[in-house]
Amino acid sequence: MSFLSEETIVEKFKIGWLAKETGIKIETIRYYEKFGLIPKPSRRKSGFREFTKKHIEHINFIKQAKAMDFTLREISEFLLLAKKKGGRKELLDFANNKMNDVETHLNNLKRAKMSLQGLIKDIHTGRTFPSV
Repeated sequence: MSFLSEETIVEKFKIGWLAKETGIKIETIRYYEKFGLIPKPSRRKSGFREFTKKHIEHINFIKQAKAMDFTLREISEFLLLAKKKGGRKELLDFANNKMNDVETHLNNLKRAKMSLQGLIKDIHTGRTFPSV
């Protein structure tokens, strides 16, 4: 008979396994740890880091945030706000500001696309360009 419940047992993983599981390079995981983007893992007596499912969740969040065009600095700021009690309004403001930045970027890309379409048309019609 065991006195430990399943919740008491925490699976621990080495960095290589974590890298393979998350699709993130080992060096990147170390970087995230160094700059506080993921919690500091415990260490074995041998010095090896021991990661848990909590680290997988953090790394997956970082990947999702990067896909939303957040920089690592912005992710760090967001995570600090998320820890803050009652910081939900600040999180919402932060996300809305990022949305505005993305919309501005999209508008700039649309203008660049239109300019490139004009350039392509000019090339097709034989326009000459200044030589260097």
